[in-house]
Amino acid sequence: AILHPGYYGQIERVANTKIAIQAFFDNPLLGTGMGSFSELSAQFSGIERMMYPHNILLELASETGISGLLFFLFMLCASFKKLLMLKRKYRNTPYFPLINLVFGLLVFTFLTSLTGGNIHNPLLFVWFGTVFILESLISKSKTSLSEN
Repeated sequence: AILHPGYYGQIERVANTKIAIQAFFDNPLLGTGMGSFSELSAQFSGIERMMYPHNILLELASETGISGLLFFLFMLCASFKKLLMLKRKYRNTPYFPLINLVFGLLVFTFLTSLTGGNIHNPLLFVWFGTVFILESLISKSKTSLSEN
């Protein structure tokens, strides 16, 4: 796509990044409202407007302000803290690869949401939830194995 004549992807992203940052500075506490970025995004002739800034942190900052961004960062940090605790707890058990898998998928999904995802990326939130039910799944699995 980059080599295709008339491709404006990089120009669009830079212009929309500036718009998202400006929207955050204009409305730092509560943002401009969920889904409002499409109304603010840059308009290029012959190109459909971007629905979101293609970076979850920019989208959260511009649409939900510092409150939404801090809540998201809290969830992200709590997930990583929980996973690190689980890695230590289950280091020498057969469950260690499962915890590493969830850790890797959470990292991968978060990193991809920094370049192309939006707030409606269900996988990122699935991995947040998986982190917090993982220990009870392991406990249940250990209990059912010991009963057999």
